[in-house]
Amino acid sequence: MNEYMDVEQLKDYLMVSKGLIYKLVKTNQIPHRRIGSRIIFKKTEVNNWLDRSEH
Repeated sequence: MNEYMDVEQLKDYLMVSKGLIYKLVKTNQIPHRRIGSRIIFKKTEVNNWLDRSEH
């Protein structure tokens, strides 16, 4: 299993738009890392974030 996802993979994983992903990144609402201009997401951190934001 790939531990990291890029924006395209995360969009498919969460079933949301790229625009929403970029908005969440810009406002630091989702855990992410930058490598140069590339944004990546650790799958376990995204899952934990989802669990915390569940109502």
